[in-house]
Amino acid sequence: MTQRWLASALILLTMFAALTACSTPRDMSYLESRERPPLIIPEGLSAPPYSQAMEIPRPAEGAQAPVDAQAAEALEQPPRRVGVTP
Repeated sequence: MTQRWLASALILLTMFAALTACSTPRDMSYLESRERPPLIIPEGLSAPPYSQAMEIPRPAEGAQAPVDAQAAEALEQPPRRVGVTP
């Protein structure tokens, strides 16, 4: 009897926690954010190259990336889906 009551209470508590977690208000203050003025660079320093911040450098001329057989196969065909028959 005690185990059944404990199991029921645990299930109800879990359901309550799951339902209230989905309905909690979220902080949406980022929607009201504004653009800030550009960074002021002190005299004697230069501004960083922002336009190249995310640039991926090209490999050296004639360089080849090492590719093993399994990686090459993965690049040529999409991954298999488990449990799905083509």
